[in-house]
Amino acid sequence: MYSPYIVHIGSSCCGCGACAQRCVRGNLEFAGELAELKKDYVCVGCMACVKWCPTHALAVEPAKPVSTYLRAR
Repeated sequence: MYSPYIVHIGSSCCGCGACAQRCVRGNLEFAGELAELKKDYVCVGCMACVKWCPTHALAVEPAKPVSTYLRAR
């Protein structure tokens, strides 16, 4: 499935779990001590993960439409 938003997890992630607890879609999980996105995540852009991250490690941006990638070929 296509996610209209891309979530970036930065190196300042402290592994506290605040993002995973607040994500309304359950897109985040923990592998070891750091947050990771689930394989087929679909972000709705609510920004809850960004708002609650104490280290500001998360960023959410709109994804480019698939047609943008096809034109670049």
